[in-house]
Amino acid sequence: MSKKGHLQGIRAIAIISVLAFHFFPKFFPNGFLGVDQFFVLSGYLMCQILSKNQNQSIISKIFEFYQRRLCRILPNYYFLILINQFLLIFPSIFPETFIETNQKSAKQSIFFVSNDFSNLEDDYYILLKIAENLFTHTWSLSVEIQFYFMIPIVFYTILSISGKSENFKKTYLLLSAISLIFYLISSKSTAFYSVFARIWQFLAGFLVYFLAENEKEEENKEDLEKLLDFEEEKEQKTYENAQTWLLLVTILMLFVGFEYPERIVRIFITIITALLILISENNQILSNKIMIYIGNISYSLYLIHWPIYCYSKFYELPKLPFLILSIFLAIIIHETYEKWYTTRLTRTSQSILCAILLIFCVGSIWRQEIHNFYWNLSENNVSGERNSIFLAGNSKNLSLEEIMELNTKWTLKENEFLMREECDYERRDLKPFGLCKVRNLSSSAPYKILILGNSYATNLAPLIIKSCRKKSRQIWLVSHPGCDFLHQGFAQGKCPKMWPNSYGKIQSELFDFVFLIAKCGDFCENHEEYFPIFKNLDRELEFAKSQISRIRNFVRHKIFIQNAVTIPSGVRRLNDFLKNHTSFDEIDKIYSQRLKHHKKIGDARHRKLAKFCGEKCEYFDAFSNFTRNPWAPEEIFQFFDERGLEYVDGADHFTPFAWPKIQPVFDGICERI
Repeated sequence: MSKKGHLQGIRAIAIISVLAFHFFPKFFPNGFLGVDQFFVLSGYLMCQILSKNQNQSIISKIFEFYQRRLCRILPNYYFLILINQFLLIFPSIFPETFIETNQKSAKQSIFFVSNDFSNLEDDYYILLKIAENLFTHTWSLSVEIQFYFMIPIVFYTILSISGKSENFKKTYLLLSAISLIFYLISSKSTAFYSVFARIWQFLAGFLVYFLAENEKEEENKEDLEKLLDFEEEKEQKTYENAQTWLLLVTILMLFVGFEYPERIVRIFITIITALLILISENNQILSNKIMIYIGNISYSLYLIHWPIYCYSKFYELPKLPFLILSIFLAIIIHETYEKWYTTRLTRTSQSILCAILLIFCVGSIWRQEIHNFYWNLSENNVSGERNSIFLAGNSKNLSLEEIMELNTKWTLKENEFLMREECDYERRDLKPFGLCKVRNLSSSAPYKILILGNSYATNLAPLIIKSCRKKSRQIWLVSHPGCDFLHQGFAQGKCPKMWPNSYGKIQSELFDFVFLIAKCGDFCENHEEYFPIFKNLDRELEFAKSQISRIRNFVRHKIFIQNAVTIPSGVRRLNDFLKNHTSFDEIDKIYSQRLKHHKKIGDARHRKLAKFCGEKCEYFDAFSNFTRNPWAPEEIFQFFDERGLEYVDGADHFTPFAWPKIQPVFDGICERI
């Protein structure tokens, strides 16, 4: 049994809880506390390293501390950043829309500022739900590294002033108290991300180390006495009981299915983890071989599991196989790469490896930055990248490479282009989604308009705003990605948690007109239970009817229900078709075969929905101008122009090249309201 095996056992509990929280948040809502346990363990380890080698000079000790910790952390860390960057190259693994978000996050991760809460536009728990940022989990390592850079100087300064007297420990108690107070009075994001709001957790590990060392000194003095002490067995039994209770409480806190108050439970788990470190040195559960091994692979597992989870989340795949895959890959990395650089390489070689990996990481990230720089110097660039791409697309003489470049550019900048400059967003952390109120409208205009839907509502909102601006005193845009108000998916997954706040606000208002905008999704699926279509109960249609009934009461005049077009996933491969010189007719056939039946089902359902709603609802076809052959509208849907410029980007949203075809539809509606 390893003397310090219980530390790895506690580390094992921590990583298991984090995995449970990320892969199965509904069942393990408190698993995030595993990160707090990591902080306490790190504090203990830091204090252990800093307390050794007292004969060296302070400069030598500080240098050794930095080298030892960074050479342990950085090779694995930068290696996983490189892997993530490599995976983002392939749109078949992650969509191109991931690149923009992850390029920014990778920069922050490289320099350990992922916890920069002043620049974070997303709440951590929203980032977990969206799961498009492959570096979300690196915030905790940023906190840890930032503390690493501070603590040696603080430690040796306090030591030189107070020596190893009681004042030394009292100083740490005071620092812990100050940090804890800062944590309690700070905003939610500051308390979560700030290293200063986490210092008390690291110092809990320091204080445990001091107590453990004191206990060892006392044990050494009383060894002979203890051999003759018949109370020792009783004392040992008390320790074992305390260990058992602490383990039980830890498991209850981490793995129960209901949420605890976050700020309070974080204090409790920190104290309990510190006590476990102090009294569980020979605990058989924590020190068994399986727990120790899980603790050994915990660092690799923490780094690699999140990108794998993002993949399963984006493609809505079963989570358990990907959890198993994460464990399998972590074992491989630990047994090969991690053991190689920790046991085979000298400190100097490890330092060189870190430098090489850092150079490759910076190169992989700034490769796209350099590309963007030259793009912005091109002759097509005017004020603003949005206009430069759009004007470039209006040029008639474009080479195949330029067309493919434009298609890719819209996808890379897609999330940025969803931002509405004319919007006052209610919540910064949800931009470009959530509730937006359009600015600079005439207060004397007659109507109040609501645009409601998923990301397509955000995508097409500029067209509605442009068409209806003159007649609108207020325009509200309410949207959440992947959450169409009319489809059954609205009541499932992340949507029930994202909508209530927005829906509560619009429910208390009265609107003159509502535009319901969405992608087709399940509403156009040909489920077996619907054969023949609509003969028996159609659950999709029934759910949509119930949703229409919910909003009909706060609409004064009309609900406009947009037909929902299905975008074949093959649109993302248009550049591949162009590169292979596939004819446009052939591409049309590939897309139309996937579209035809979906469009028929979707149109039928939407017309039935409008009929159910009566005079208050009107169905409109926003995409009637996208047919390449007007005599076969169900056969040929135009996803690109005659040159190959996409009307649909890699996230299946419509590009501004498509807007001129859609704008007349909204112009017509707004002219007659």
